[in-house]
Amino acid sequence: MRRTFFGSVMLGSLAVSCLLCWSGSLSADILSADSMDQPAPAVDQRIPEVLDAIAKLGQGNEQGALADLKKAKEKYPQLSPAEVNLAKFYAQANQGERTLFWLEQATQEAPNDPEAYAILGQEALRANRRAEGQLLFEKAYQLLKTYTENPDRKK
Repeated sequence: MRRTFFGSVMLGSLAVSCLLCWSGSLSADILSADSMDQPAPAVDQRIPEVLDAIAKLGQGNEQGALADLKKAKEKYPQLSPAEVNLAKFYAQANQGERTLFWLEQATQEAPNDPEAYAILGQEALRANRRAEGQLLFEKAYQLLKTYTENPDRKK
């Protein structure tokens, strides 16, 4: 059977549907066209390290916030990678460039975690970069098939 772009996009959409962040919200929605006006799904803000990260980010201490998010990830492995969570905070603040920067960092720091690829794929499709979006969704889907770190994030 011949594979079409539409089929790949549908496959990518399926992958995105499977990539829920720990709080149960669809993580790829953070960069959708109409979501930039609304709060993005975030990591569980009841975790002390996450609260510390939020405070540091509010003070402009990005590296301190990242360090706290990494501590949270070590303590609570069910969380998304620290860089993805930092990107989510920037998305909540409508800082698209920083959001994309940290998602790209996540692909370097946690290359076997599918979430950043799926979110970047969604952003590429939103920006009408279909070929890039297709490749990113395919990467996310391939990683999703073998991802075992946290089954709850696969749902």
